[in-house]
Amino acid sequence: MLAALFLIWAYSLGALPFGVWISRAKGVDIMRAGSGNIGATNVVRAIGAPGYLVFVLDVLKGYVPAAVAGSVLDQQGFSSAWAIVCGIAAVLGHMYSPAIGFRGGKGIATSLGFIIAATPLVALCGFGLFLILLLAFRWVSFASLVAAACLPLFAFVFGFGPATALVYSGLALLSVYRHRANIQRLLKGAEPKFSLNIGRKSDSKME
Repeated sequence: MLAALFLIWAYSLGALPFGVWISRAKGVDIMRAGSGNIGATNVVRAIGAPGYLVFVLDVLKGYVPAAVAGSVLDQQGFSSAWAIVCGIAAVLGHMYSPAIGFRGGKGIATSLGFIIAATPLVALCGFGLFLILLLAFRWVSFASLVAAACLPLFAFVFGFGPATALVYSGLALLSVYRHRANIQRLLKGAEPKFSLNIGRKSDSKME
């Protein structure tokens, strides 16, 4: 029963559409701006620096339920398994939020949050790879997809076991599905590159 409550809480926390709310406070309907995605990349392009707060909050809504569930649901100590399960629930809440008609973001930042809680070394390697690729190519989608695809390898290398690697493989496949429009643009050479966009709005129409 307690586990079920934690799953509901994790999903509900993940479903909080911070990108929508913060954009609205700046007078922008983010679901009609740019790509229409509520994630931090599109928000930064639409309203500038406040979009980075969306990234932080989206990471936290993955980290918090995973960290708490991992600490509470196993009497023997921290459970990375429960952290992953509740983290996945938060990611699904982010992707399919009842607050905005079961639409949502692509789940990269929220996934990073729960992976930090569940498997910190995997998170460190994944985020490090993401930053390297982003700095090299400036495509957020490309960096996200490659980093997600490498998560199972990192999990295996650090000895987290086949179950964790399998779950992270599923997460990578879900990331590919959510980025299918970006993949098409990458293949056509039409994917816009990312800039810090601090202090000004962007005219980009895509994430």
